[in-house]
Parts: sequence; C-alpha cells; structure tokens
Amino acid sequence: FNFCIERLRHCVRGAVVVPLLWTFYDCPQTGLPNTNNALEGLFADLKSKDRAHSGISREHRMKLLDEYIARHH
Repeated sequence: FNFCIERLRHCVRGAVVVPLLWTFYDCPQTGLPNTNNALEGLFADLKSKDRAHSGISREHRMKLLDEYIARHH
C-alpha cells in the first residue's frame, strides 16, 4: 500500500514538472540556458572554496558563500 502511494505522488509531481521542461525552447526571450553547466561550475567552485576553509564557523561560512554569490552573480 505504501509503495502505491509513493508511486502515485511521483507520477503527480512528474505531471506538474513536465510542461515546464521545454520552457527554454518555447520562450527564448527568458534567456534560460538549455543546460545546467553554468550551475554545475558554480557549485564546483563553491565546494572547493568551502573545502579550503573547512575550519571556519557556520556563520562565517555562510558569509563567505553569500559574498561569493553576490560578487559573481
């Protein structure tokens, strides 16, 4: 029974997301990229910065990431 509910939820979520899948193609004026390569690159750079500063507190880590994002985007 639990499996059926989870499967149903999965199908409903998919039905909601699928129409948005081709938004970059249908609406070129939005400027949406057709790949997520830029995001992957950003996250890789953020991860390397995070690893390099592994000893800082959570508060300072959040400030570091906020500042990085503000400067680059």
